[in-house]
Amino acid sequence: MSGSVEGADGSCSYTGENLKYTDSTTTAIEALYFNFSGAKHTFAALVHVEQTGIDAVISGVVTEGWRKGN
Repeated sequence: MSGSVEGADGSCSYTGENLKYTDSTTTAIEALYFNFSGAKHTFAALVHVEQTGIDAVISGVVTEGWRKGN
């Protein structure tokens, strides 16, 4: 994965990898984003996404860089 997003830190580019994808009534995704690079901060994060219909819950932890451990 790669792309860009907008946030409080301005434009941010990212690269990442889907580690696990389960497509069912509830879609589950495990992904590692290993290079979020913004104007002020850079970090990596491991995230878990569960989506049912249009509702989704995203949780995760910052594994490297800015706010590591959060």
